[in-house]
Amino acid sequence: MLSADRVGKELEALGAWLVETVRVFAGAQARGIREFANRWDPQVSRPASYLPAIYHAYWDLRPGQGLLIETPVPRGGYWGIQLANGLWNTLDFANRQTSLNAAQAHLDPDGMFRAVISQADPGVANWLDTLGHHQGSVHLRLLVPGAADRSRPAGRLADTRDDWMAGWAEQKRTDTPADGYRRPAARVVALDELDAALPAGTARVTPAQRRSTLDERLRQVTRLQRS
Repeated sequence: MLSADRVGKELEALGAWLVETVRVFAGAQARGIREFANRWDPQVSRPASYLPAIYHAYWDLRPGQGLLIETPVPRGGYWGIQLANGLWNTLDFANRQTSLNAAQAHLDPDGMFRAVISQADPGVANWLDTLGHHQGSVHLRLLVPGAADRSRPAGRLADTRDDWMAGWAEQKRTDTPADGYRRPAARVVALDELDAALPAGTARVTPAQRRSTLDERLRQVTRLQRS
């Protein structure tokens, strides 16, 4: 049976976890906007981990602006890009196109992946919808070749407390690109000048095609939730 002392300590720990979560992620967002608005942090998180390495960027956009993301296609089996809010909560990925992965993204003829982050739909296939947020974060995750073969640390909480969130804001990072992967680029563009900033052959979509894509996203997420 749970003792009153144990229950009390667990409730205190839950409250501390909630406060720490807000402090860590709100602090990371504020620092990112202050230091890296509309560009990528040059450092990469956990490049030698069994988990995907992460590049972080931050958008701070006015209506009519977009953030053009340009990056070579990452090597390895998995990569994906995702938007998050000021607390680094993922935006609605079931009903809106707030993320793309290797299977969903359209690549340009030159082998680059380009995406546009904006409030308004610019009609390009690789649009990332901010859901009306003027500020937020974007995270590019890539699985470094060989990372999946690295052993996971011991399973005891005491041994893995630094795995994820404890000390996350102060964790060691590096400015060495993950597995030699060239860092992504980002620049602000006016949406009415976007055509000039994109290469010929950029995949476009009609409103009907966008609707079909969103319907398929919801179908896939619903299927995963039921499985």
